[in-house]
Amino acid sequence: MLTQKKSYSFDKTYTDSPLKKQAVRGGSVTLFNRFCDYGVQIICTAIIARILTPSDFGLVAISTAITGFFFIFRNLGLSDATVQRKSITHAQVSTLFWINVAASLIFTIFLIALSPIISCFFKDPRLINIIIISSFSFIAAGFSTQHQALLKRDLRFMAIAINDFISIIISFSVSLIMALKGFGYWALVIRPLVLSFSLCAGYWLLCPWTPSKPSRRTGIRPMLKFGVNIIAYYIVDYFSKNLDKTLVGWKYGTTQLGYYSKAFQLFWAPVNQLTVPLSGVAVSTLSKLQNEPSRYHSYYLKAVHFIAFCGFPLSIFLTVNSTDLVLILLGNQWIQAAGIFSILGFSAGVQLIVSTRAWLFVSLGRTDRWFHTGIVSAIVMVLFIIAGLRFGATGVAIAYSAFVYLSLVPSLWYAGEPIGISFADIFNVLWKPFSSSLLAGIINLIVMERYFHNFTSVIKILISLLFFLCFYCGLMVLFHGSMKPFTDFFRLLKLIFPGIRNNRAEI
Repeated sequence: MLTQKKSYSFDKTYTDSPLKKQAVRGGSVTLFNRFCDYGVQIICTAIIARILTPSDFGLVAISTAITGFFFIFRNLGLSDATVQRKSITHAQVSTLFWINVAASLIFTIFLIALSPIISCFFKDPRLINIIIISSFSFIAAGFSTQHQALLKRDLRFMAIAINDFISIIISFSVSLIMALKGFGYWALVIRPLVLSFSLCAGYWLLCPWTPSKPSRRTGIRPMLKFGVNIIAYYIVDYFSKNLDKTLVGWKYGTTQLGYYSKAFQLFWAPVNQLTVPLSGVAVSTLSKLQNEPSRYHSYYLKAVHFIAFCGFPLSIFLTVNSTDLVLILLGNQWIQAAGIFSILGFSAGVQLIVSTRAWLFVSLGRTDRWFHTGIVSAIVMVLFIIAGLRFGATGVAIAYSAFVYLSLVPSLWYAGEPIGISFADIFNVLWKPFSSSLLAGIINLIVMERYFHNFTSVIKILISLLFFLCFYCGLMVLFHGSMKPFTDFFRLLKLIFPGIRNNRAEI
């Protein structure tokens, strides 16, 4: 790890085999870390949900919906610009760094000034201080964006994973202590602030690259344009994806919003465990293959197959066991969230696949097409949500899931067109795990309802998991006519852990 301008290498090269190993190990390490993070979040959420009230969560959900919009500007799309570029200089990264810092300060000040207006709109004075405190997360993000990007560019996903895990432990520890000490909703407000500053400190320690003064004529204009398209997409996407929570809170109040937002959080958390870590690895890897279509196709389709292999069974399992999962994780006071959670959970697997369109757009440098997709998606999603609002939070959940399924074909076709990846190619790696998961879920639901409905929730989940995995694995073997999906999985393990017999196994 080098810190000086002349010794830091911004343009490391990778041959086929090292790149393949770096990608697989990076993805596996990051995924393992994300699932550890998810475990920590589940435990802490289960405790905090029993201490705080749905109204507390609803109040913070309102603040998050507002501050979250501004938070999409935290890196201005310049993190991906640094990762995606074939070559980049110290002067360019330094200039991008100071742009990120300046933007973070501007948005912090702007959000503080806006807090009284937001409080007045929602008729809750508590929102003023909540938003002011939350806004300082921008500062930490501004100072850490380029350091994190350089770690991704160098494929140092182990370092990123360790830093993420430690930061999450610290932030949740602080949140739990505050909840137990009676700080109420402030326990939820402080957690993302502590997380942001912990991540920032860690990135600087792991990548102590020192920026120089910003300079003109460094050739960053194409990178800024690249970032503008990303931000434009995120703005449109944010409005469409948060309209559901805003409208539920506006029409039905904070309690119903609390149920909906918690159900959505439970649905979105496992989705994030796959999309966020794999996105960083996939964009970093595919960006290095943009001039090699055949290798690009192979890497992308194998990654999609892996997501489908893991994501579809997870989605169906959440759906058929929603009530027991909510009772275990949140307690009886949250039982109204179970129905919403089951509806959203049914779309989790498809949501995972749709999210891979971002890999294609960003790695190919076609963020303009990503923005166009976002506009069309936002319009359609808004229409769906408005149609579902009259039926309450459940109707909004149904509308959201229906939109996710509807968007699968057109969004992936449009994303893959520049590199020659057709939806037929993608469908060929999707239909078997989807069919296996769906049938396993139906069989599992029938068996559990008929023979195990009187058991406690914990026992039912354990039994259901065992049966579901057996059904799913058996159906996968039946559809494939072989053990190929499982042998492919073990080949990946050989790349992840070189000590497992033959470390030359191919993906």
